This record gives sequence, C-alpha cells and structure tokens, in this order.
Amino acid sequence: LIAAVRLDFHSGLIDNENGIKFISDPLSGESISYSPQWSPKIGLLWKPFENQTFRLTSARAFETPSSQGLYLDINVGNYAIYPVKARGNLNGYHYTHNQNNELMMYDLRWVFDETATLKLSEIPESAVLYIPSLLGRPSQFVSAEDYQKIEPVKSEVVWTNEIGYSGLIGDRMRATLDIYHSEYNDFVSDLTWITPVVLDTSDGLDNSTILGFIATSEHDGFKDGGDEIPGSSDDIIDNDDPVELIFTNINYGEVKIWGCDASIYAFLSKLWTLDLNFSYLGTKHFYNFLTKDYDPINAPTIK
Repeated sequence: LIAAVRLDFHSGLIDNENGIKFISDPLSGESISYSPQWSPKIGLLWKPFENQTFRLTSARAFETPSSQGLYLDINVGNYAIYPVKARGNLNGYHYTHNQNNELMMYDLRWVFDETATLKLSEIPESAVLYIPSLLGRPSQFVSAEDYQKIEPVKSEVVWTNEIGYSGLIGDRMRATLDIYHSEYNDFVSDLTWITPVVLDTSDGLDNSTILGFIATSEHDGFKDGGDEIPGSSDDIIDNDDPVELIFTNINYGEVKIWGCDASIYAFLSKLWTLDLNFSYLGTKHFYNFLTKDYDPINAPTIK
C-alpha cells in the first residue's frame, strides 16, 4: 500500500473568505488568502511473482487555467464588417435581457434602413439565432433560452482511477497494460463562439438577412444612460469598448473520460528491438450546453 498527498497554493486561486492567509507585503502588512488544493493519491500493488506487478491507484489532481484561457485578446477573423475576437474568460460573460427576461440583440437594421437607429432591441419572433462557420467550426442554429450568462473558467479538478499491469514475459519481452477512468469538474472547452448572429431566414438561409447579433453586456458598445432599461433612448454609445463578436473558453462542467494504454518492448536480437504502443480513448465528444450539441475531442480514438 502506497499513499501520498500534495498541497498546492496558486496565485490564481484566491479565496478571501475561506482561504489560508499569507503576507503579501511585509511593509504594509497586506495579506492574500489562497485557496488550498489537496491532491491525495493512494495505490495498491500486488506482486504474485518477482517480475510481475498489478496495481490499483486512485488520485486527485488539479490544473489552473492557462494564461491564454484567462487573458487571451486577439483578432481571429471578421463576420460581415465586424471583427471576431478570441478572448480569455477570467470573469465570465453576461447578456442583456429586457424586463421580461427576454434576450436582446445588438440591432444592425440601421445599416440597411436609414430610418432605423443603432440600439439594443428585442429579437423579432420570426428571427433565428445562428453561429456561422469560422476557425474550422461548423455552422449551426442555437436557442435564445440558453444564453443567460457564461461562467468564468475555473481550475479543473480530476479524479483518476487506474488498474494496471507491468511485467516480463519470458526473458526478452516486457508488457504493460493500463485501464483508466477520469472524472473532471469544471472542464475547460476549446474556443467557442458565444455571440450568435440574428437572421431573418424567411427567404431561405442562402438569402438570409442579418438583423443583429447577441453581444455580451461587457462588449456591446453601449452604456446605460441612467434609467436602467436596456435599449431605451437614453443609452449612450460606448466608443471606448465597441461591440465585438467573441470566441472564448467555456466551462463544460462535469466530464468523464476513459480509455486504455498498452505497450510491448521486446529484444529480438543483439541488433534489433521491437517497441509497440497502443492507446484507445473511449470518450468521443463533450456536450456543449450553449449549442445543445456535442463537440469533438481533439484526440484520435485509436493511436
């Protein structure tokens, strides 16, 4: 039986209410409370013979979001005349809703109609929400009800259970086999489009008209004029933070991954050796709560 535990403190994991306090500035006495991350591990080994080992392990680990996942800010393309940006997800994103909790759109009809004005508007009943194809992602239709807010990415926590074998077969061959099951919490997605386009498709998708798009309230190009009513006449255009179409990483929540790895290493002669490796990934996709569809895993099923 083998047991171990690891304790980590990370500058990106701050908990001022329940964290452990450390002095950050000895001169001023300022302190920071870090959230501790416990990573226990336990393993059971069985050696029926000197050169044969079976093991059963369970371990907890964590991974903080990367700098790119938190602070990314680059242009990745354009849709119509508007830039599309890839942004980090440090603080999450929100969407503007009216007093009936109905999603509102950044109205683009003023581009095509001189009598219209630039504003936040209610989505027409006949309109559809659409994610265009960009960066190799497929296009698809989405539902307005799913766009309430985007939670910030957090540290991924994973529990992994493994059963494995390692041993010598004869005098010239070594073989290994590992079967694993991992359960992640707060699993971070690949870049995902979070600002759908609003289309009028009454003449078909190929002849659709852009009515607007769903901007995040952090980057919608407007400031409230004081009446706290989105889309009212007192709204002020925010030239310092213009409207953007955004890709970002989202929190998938709980994700389970399983698979197996195997290898054989053999001495064929004094000059030749054989090294074979095999991996199988049983999980093939992740569920995306925004698109109500499955996103593929960026890894082969068999390798």
